[in-house]
Amino acid sequence: MTLDEIIEIADRAYPYGLVSLYHRLPNGNHGDTLAQFIVNELTDTYDDKVSSGFQLVEARNCLVIAQNDLRRVTDAFLRAG
Repeated sequence: MTLDEIIEIADRAYPYGLVSLYHRLPNGNHGDTLAQFIVNELTDTYDDKVSSGFQLVEARNCLVIAQNDLRRVTDAFLRAG
């Protein structure tokens, strides 16, 4: 599986084609740092030497870790309020 294919999966799930846009034009300011973050995480964890199945697992895992981190921050704000 190529990085482009992984980006396409994410792009289909994320609104307005912004994941794909940040992937194609990474230095642009497209107004959505979450989409930019997703591209950065998927790019940083991509390894073209492993199987497609492993690529999908690794992409999912890196975003689950990010989701958990965001949840902890969100919970901290809830506790603070």
